[in-house]
Amino acid sequence: MNFEGFYEEIYFNVDKKINKVLKAKQGDTGSRGLDITLLQKNLVLPVTTETMTAYFTKPDNTHEFIHAEKVDGKFRIDFTNQVVAVPGKVKCELTLYGSLLEQITGETFDIEVAKNLQDGSIESSNQFTALVEALNKVNDFDAQLAEKALQSDLEIEKARITNLATLTGGSTTGDAELIDGRIGEDGTVYDNLGQAIRTQVGKKADKTIIQSKLITFEVFEGQPRLRIKEV
Repeated sequence: MNFEGFYEEIYFNVDKKINKVLKAKQGDTGSRGLDITLLQKNLVLPVTTETMTAYFTKPDNTHEFIHAEKVDGKFRIDFTNQVVAVPGKVKCELTLYGSLLEQITGETFDIEVAKNLQDGSIESSNQFTALVEALNKVNDFDAQLAEKALQSDLEIEKARITNLATLTGGSTTGDAELIDGRIGEDGTVYDNLGQAIRTQVGKKADKTIIQSKLITFEVFEGQPRLRIKEV
């Protein structure tokens, strides 16, 4: 049996109250919730890029905040143990969010939670599920950025190794340094050392004010060296 079949069907119609009597029982788990159809000027709209949250205030004045799922063109709100932890009237508000940061909240409605004679042991507390989910997404995003940063460094090193591998037999250390100098800080392989210097210095000039530096190219112990000195 699919217990989601017990969920209540309601319409999100902004300025119209939900007159349907919504009921649940204290302690119900995985069997109570809302399947929500969007209405705009009495026209049914399928859920696309929109998101929705549900905010609950329980009879003991503790709260629950839940992010809706998208199921078959509708929104679905799963009641957690905390939503039905306290018998009495639970007040609920649904808020719809658009992809361009639009926000609209519907009329407040009640859910009648009946007392469960068998089990009243669930302690009521504030629970902000949607906020926890949002923080988890932020943490995942941070991890992805860190991974991309490491990947970027790896690609730069690969470019350096590939370029150095083109050296022929009899090449000197100086040859290797000149070849390596053609690799930019972002992994770009330039045609020659001069182009690498001019292009990267030019890029920095577009972004920041460069302190005065003296750039010279000299030969030290028979090997070419690029020297950058503060003026």
